[in-house]
Formats: sequence, structure tokens, C-alpha cells
Amino acid sequence: MKLFAILILFSGIAFADYSAPDPNVCNRGVDSAARAAEIYDASTNGIYRYDISAFGNEGVYILQIDGDYKVEFSNDNNVWTTELTAPAWNYWTNKGPAKSMSPYYINLASYLPANYLYVRISDNTPANGNGARVLNAQFLQRGYPEFYAGGGEPNIDPLAGDQSYLFEKNNTSDSIHNGRTANNYNYFTYKFDLPDDENKCKLFANVSGEYKIEISTNYNFSTVLYSTQNPSGDTSRRTLRIDLESILSQTSDNLIYFKMSDSDPADAAGGKLKELWITPQVSAEKMTFYPYDEIETAFLWDNNGSGIAWGNTRYTDLSNFFIYRFNFAQTNSSIQIETANEYLLQGSSNGTDWVDLFIASSNSTSAETLTFNPFTGEATGQGAQSGIPNLVAASFGRWDNVFFLRAADADPSDGNGGQMRKITVTPPEHVVYTFESKLNSGNLSFQPQPDDLGQMPGTTKSIIQGGMHPVTPAPAGFNKFFDSDAVGSFGADNTYHGCGLLQDGISGPSSDTIILVQFDSPKTIAELHFFTYWGDDRQFGYFELWGSTTGTAADDYSKLGTALNADYGDTNDPPNTMIYRLARLYDPIDGVIADNITSLKIVHKNVGYNIESGKGVMLEPGTSQGGYISISGSAINEIDIIGIPEPVTIYYLSFIIYYFMIFFRFNQ
Repeated sequence: MKLFAILILFSGIAFADYSAPDPNVCNRGVDSAARAAEIYDASTNGIYRYDISAFGNEGVYILQIDGDYKVEFSNDNNVWTTELTAPAWNYWTNKGPAKSMSPYYINLASYLPANYLYVRISDNTPANGNGARVLNAQFLQRGYPEFYAGGGEPNIDPLAGDQSYLFEKNNTSDSIHNGRTANNYNYFTYKFDLPDDENKCKLFANVSGEYKIEISTNYNFSTVLYSTQNPSGDTSRRTLRIDLESILSQTSDNLIYFKMSDSDPADAAGGKLKELWITPQVSAEKMTFYPYDEIETAFLWDNNGSGIAWGNTRYTDLSNFFIYRFNFAQTNSSIQIETANEYLLQGSSNGTDWVDLFIASSNSTSAETLTFNPFTGEATGQGAQSGIPNLVAASFGRWDNVFFLRAADADPSDGNGGQMRKITVTPPEHVVYTFESKLNSGNLSFQPQPDDLGQMPGTTKSIIQGGMHPVTPAPAGFNKFFDSDAVGSFGADNTYHGCGLLQDGISGPSSDTIILVQFDSPKTIAELHFFTYWGDDRQFGYFELWGSTTGTAADDYSKLGTALNADYGDTNDPPNTMIYRLARLYDPIDGVIADNITSLKIVHKNVGYNIESGKGVMLEPGTSQGGYISISGSAINEIDIIGIPEPVTIYYLSFIIYYFMIFFRFNQ
């Protein structure tokens, strides 16, 4: 499923019959009052309904609101939960001319998945005459911002403006899509409340002029954790890349403030911020992204004047360009690029020295599909160049398998430009999987045979919700063992047959099931067997295998392969029919998946599930209603880790209280 940001226009979806100015139309100009706003006073209120069906299990609601407000949420417009009420001191009107504009970040996890989110805004103290003022609202699915500084609401292009993130704008000037300027002794501040579980983030800022940037964990900047400014005498445009890990590690909630001011107030030349985005450290694995969805943001390394238009395409013209940086989870991965017009695509291993990959021969308005393997230099498609070397850096700081892709205008003189429509990353098929489906588990042919699949699990009895937590004491052979936040009890007759670990999102938000296996000595991993059952709505299992030769930190693992227990397009028709599945992950070329492995991380994810047709259909990740956040899943009965040459078997890892069993067998 695509991850994306949606700018919400308040006035268009209010249920309450109350006339007020559109909060997204700005009263612009130096030292302008905040902006026109929706106003609710005394007994008036507004209810807004948002379609959140595409958000899956994660989302953040960003709200700018002032005055004596009360904010409530509901999934059904009936049962309401109070999320915000105004403290007595929080009136911006008491702070002078529209300086403090603090946005609130509200995690929507407890309201997802759902079809709708209702937001009710009212006067918290009807008798005092203050009322509530609503200025901006915005959704982010993953919680990482990207915006043009200086506004952009209503969003003429799909890129949103910066208004939702402003904390202070002390007499700074802005213009739509042309940046926000701080000169003389004026400044502006943004507030970013980033996801709590990821410190390895970078902040990208496109700046020019005499700028000074400071970052702090407190809004008054009594402690400055990062500071930089333009080189003396150099006011040219540049993209700053700021590592936030050391800053975020000093917070408990990843809440930071970004401040920009004039590095030389005396001459009043000022500094300008054009664009800003923040991205976590991610690996390029099997995926598809589009311009200005939240996946693209994670790989955007530089943007020198490119824009978003023409049906969500990113375009370059004249001297403008943009750069993606990929760090591939698997070697020999390839990139498929959908582009059009007069494109020039270049590649690099360091982001500095560029090699031509594709050069458009004409201004073609139809889409061209190009394929490039940066590990081999092989390029196919319209305008492909020959003799391209290996362009992947084995190591780039903490990042491995790094490749830079630069897009520009092949003919800057004619004004046609080039456009990017879609990027798909495809991992190699060196490590492959096969699977079998049988009505009788005894007919599965892969060896060794499963121990428990002859038992009929029955139907789901209950889903027990809980967080990711360690099971202690750890079972023999494991230092850590985690179960997911959706673990179910099975067996209609209360016999609790050994049905294993359930990955499911039917009864509420679910997370990946992560099984961490640590070995006493380095092992050679030859195969993995995943035994699952397929029945009712939990039919499609998707397993990622990650291996480490060193430690158990997140950066220590490399992706070894992916296994599925069905083909894309498979259905559960007829539904509720029990079918046993076995997926086998192996390397038909080398005979082993990996050597010298000290730890394996097995991640069980959900895969796309389409219920519109009335039956489950397995969808490829990245397609509509696909991805890893649907209501599908499967139960793991057993995982066998096959090694060489001495057999070691691990049986019956019992789940305390719920009598779940999941079987791992290591046969060397």
C-alpha cells in the first residue's frame, strides 16, 4: 500500500452548519495575524469526518488550534473520546501578534484500522466568551514531514505547506511555494513530534542566503543541541543533511524544535528555507513508491527545484534536478523506473561523480519503463547507455549497498523537462522459495515432516490483544523470544491443539511477529521450512528472513530472503476450508542461504487482502489494499531451521497461559 500525506481542508467536511472562514486561506504578509480560522464559541461546535480506510494501522493527526478548545475523536459519531482540552494559559491572542502557533500531534493507533475518524471541536468553557479557533489539520501516515516552506495551502501542488508545523513565526515573511525568509532579528520555529521508536533519522533542509539553523529539545532553546550557518560570504542554495540520532537519543518522546534566523542580522539580508523533510533510516527492499508518497520521502537525498504536478509526478526542468539514495537490503537488486518527457537519469556510488544511465532521444509524453541493475551496470529501455560500471558502494558510512540516482532535464534549452512517475525495487531471485498446499498435512512432501499438522486446529475462539513483550524465561536455545500483539486461542472444543503463533489484524491493530534465534556458535543455514495452515480469514503468510554474523543490533542484520505460503492472486475460495501449507526457502545455486550466522531474525508480516470481491485475494505488496497492514495473516505451526551437518532439534516452545506451541527444529 502506498504511504502518503493528505492535507485536510476543514471547511469542506464539517457536519455542523456553522459558517466560518477557510482555515487554509492565509492572510499573508510580514507580521500578519495568524490566519483566518474556523471559530466555535459558547454552544457551537463542528464535527468533521475523514475517510481513513486507506491508513491501515498507523497514522498521525496534526492539529493547530487556539483559544479555549475541546477536541474529541470517534470512529462512529456516537462514542466520543476527549483528546485535547486547552490549558488556561494557552491563548495565542494573549502572546502578541500570532507568534506561538504550537501544533498538536495525535497518534491515531487506537482509532485504526477504521473507515472513518470523526473529530468534534467545541468551546471547552462556554461561559467565558473565548471559544476555539481551528487553523490547520493534516494527516501523516508514518509521522515524518515533508513540505514547502512558506505555505502552500490550499495545496496547489500535492506538496503541503509549512503552516501545520509552525510553532513561532516572529515577523518572518512567506510566499506560496517560494520559501520562508528570516531576516534582521526575526526568526521562525517548527515543532516536530517524530515517531518514538526510531532515532536514526536525517533532516534535509533546502536553504539559501544568510541562514542560521538551531535544533533543540525545548521550545525556548535554552539548550541548543545542533547549530549551523552559511559559510562566510556564501549565500548560494544548498541542501543540508542533518543527522538527528544524537539529538533524538536525548529525548524520551522524539519531540524537537527547529529554528531558523539571520546569521548576520546587521545587514538584514536574511536566510531562506525552501523545503524541509525528515526521513528514518530504511533499506531498499521489494517495494514500489510514487512521487510525494511517504516512501519516496525516505529515499529523497536532494531536491534542487523539482516540483510535483501532472498527476503526482516529480518533474525537472532547465537546471533543476533531484536525487534518490538507495541502500539495498539485498545485493544484485534492480530498479524499474517509469518516466516520461526529456529525462536524463544518472547514477553514482558516492553522490558526487555521475555516470549517464538513460538519455531521452525525444520529448515523449507517453510513459517509458526503464530497468537498471546498479550492481552490474546493465541498463535496458529507451535511451539506455552502454559500458556502465558497478555503481554500488559496498559501504557508505553505516549504510551498505548504496546507490544514488539523479534525475534531470536532458535538454535544458527547450523547456520540456523530464518527469518521474514510479520507482520499483526488485530483489534478486538467488535465494528462492517454493510452497505446497494440501488438504491433508501428511501429503506434504518436504522433509522433515511437521510434527503437529495432523491435528485440526478448528476455528478462532478468541484474539488476545497485547504488546510486543519477551517471554521469560527464554526457551532453550533462545536468548529472546517475542510474540506479537495479536495472539489467539484456538480449538472450539477447548482442547487447544498446537496451532502456533498467530499473526492477525482482525480484532485490532497488529504488529509484526518477530522471532529472534541466537546460536551458541556460527552456523551454516541451508534451508528454512515454514509450516502454516490456511483457513477463515488468516490465510496469507509472508515471512522475511534476516541474518547476522556479529550481534543483534538492528544494523547487524542483512536480509537473506522472503517466503510466502501462496501465490499473488490466490483466494480463500471456498472460505473457511482448512488447507495446510509449507513454504521452503533455499538457495538452488550455492546450496546454502548464508554462512557463519550467529543470529536469525524471522519476521512474520501480513500481506494484502482484498475483501471487495467477497473472498480473500492475496495482493502483491504496494498494490491498492495491499502491503503489510491489511486484515489478513496466518498461524505458524512450525518453523524448521535446516543446517549442515549435525542435526539439532528444538521442540515445543510453550506459551504460558494460552497453551500455544510453535516448533523450531534445527537439522544440520
